Amino acid sequence: MREIYDLIFSLPPKQFTIIAFLLGILLVDDLNAAEQNALGGFFELVGQVLITNAAQSQLIQNIVTNNQNNRIIHDLEIIKNMLNID
Repeated sequence: MREIYDLIFSLPPKQFTIIAFLLGILLVDDLNAAEQNALGGFFELVGQVLITNAAQSQLIQNIVTNNQNNRIIHDLEIIKNMLNID
């Protein structure tokens, strides 16, 4: 399964988009309107879960990075004060 992920995530953006478009077009012919609506809603929900999870992960990473940067700045200020550097 990891190989499939690696293949998908290594695609250039335009190819990635074209493949998604083509899959959608291919599914249209095989599904009636109710099935299209149900499957479309399903994929939207999957997408929203991924987006929500990624956003929260990114926020937490930003907080950690900012805390690390603030700690480094604080430590540098202490060193500057110890060396009497302005």
